[in-house]
Amino acid sequence: YFTMELLQNAKPLDEAAREQPLPQRVDLLLQILQALTYLHQRGVLHRDLKPGNILVVDGASGPQVKLLDFGLALLAKGLQTERAEVAGTLGYIAPEVLTGGYASPASDLFSVGVMAHEILTGEHPLGPLPTAQLVQGFLAPRPLFFDDERLGQALSAVLRRALERNPAQRYGDAALFAHELARATGLPPLQETLDIRDSFLQAASFQ
Repeated sequence: YFTMELLQNAKPLDEAAREQPLPQRVDLLLQILQALTYLHQRGVLHRDLKPGNILVVDGASGPQVKLLDFGLALLAKGLQTERAEVAGTLGYIAPEVLTGGYASPASDLFSVGVMAHEILTGEHPLGPLPTAQLVQGFLAPRPLFFDDERLGQALSAVLRRALERNPAQRYGDAALFAHELARATGLPPLQETLDIRDSFLQAASFQ
């Protein structure tokens, strides 16, 4: 059997972010990235990040993100997995994974980039494409994101990097993604928790 915390009155990420002002939407994304900072430092790749797997509940200091569904997660040595079957949800799977490549922190963060685009602009990066065409859309050579006047130059630059098709040009570090997202929107970075600090110590290599 499986047990977990009871999440009362929880809402999926997209529903919780709807109608919220920009700072609150960005705060939800920062919380997701903080959770991934912890997971990646512990050698865990989620591999199925999407709005339905991220619930938002009312916390003591405001909306609080809960990251769920680790059924496809992998433990990766050095965060480099063996080649595995394509796993995840179409529309959020990174291009390199769709073509049989390795899952990595960058592939998890691509999924966050897709969700960020949805939350901040109100639509998927590929627009209202039918599910059957999403794979072709992600693998096409054109960029997935162009600067959006509604978001401004700094925030557009963060989204553009998050949605790079080439993982080497994309964010590979959740903490850096969070730092640049907060800076682009003028928000303070989230406080580093003791768990986050401990995850860095656990992942550190000592000579």
